[in-house]
Amino acid sequence: MNTGSRQKVTFDGAIVQTGRNTTFMGNVRKHKIDFHVSQPYKSNENPSEGGIRELKKKYYRVKVKKRP
Repeated sequence: MNTGSRQKVTFDGAIVQTGRNTTFMGNVRKHKIDFHVSQPYKSNENPSEGGIRELKKKYYRVKVKKRP
């Protein structure tokens, strides 16, 4: 295990991820991954949310532009 680069994983509190006996949480505990569960409706807690927002904007712009 590489302990030289410690990073924190941030994810939303979906039951599929954070449920008691989920595979995801089992792997998080097994590999001793530092994690943070973001609060509902707080998109500023997860840096990837900004990228997703910009991708959606571009998708809709292209979709409207190519409309017949």
